[in-house]
Amino acid sequence: MWERAVPAGEILIQEGDFGAAASELYVVKEGKFEVLQKRQGVNFRVNLKERGDCFGEVSLMYSCPRTATVAATTDAVVWVLDRDTFRFYVRDAAETQVSAVELFLNSVPILNPLSREEKLRLVDAFEQRSYTPGSEGPM
Repeated sequence: MWERAVPAGEILIQEGDFGAAASELYVVKEGKFEVLQKRQGVNFRVNLKERGDCFGEVSLMYSCPRTATVAATTDAVVWVLDRDTFRFYVRDAAETQVSAVELFLNSVPILNPLSREEKLRLVDAFEQRSYTPGSEGPM
């Protein structure tokens, strides 16, 4: 992520933008933003974003057009995360989880006869659940 200064009045996200204009997520470091959506041709404020809030995640994750306009109401600073970096870390986290589950499955003696491909199918079906001591069901 990197920092970006946003002067008051600047539109950071424009409703309907897509492609490169919809490939970043923002986390507010300082300042305030208003979230506007067009309804029957008129922009309505539907949300406010302040320090610690994020926006732009839907377009970042699903490659869809921006669903609202976001404008700075004060001078602000945001942290920016681009789609390629986001996808790299999501993929890396998923691969790390798969490796951890595969390592666990390799430690279960009864599963030793299975091929790696069969174990990877088990990894895909693996669902972790936590139980409290003495309980009969998941937390």
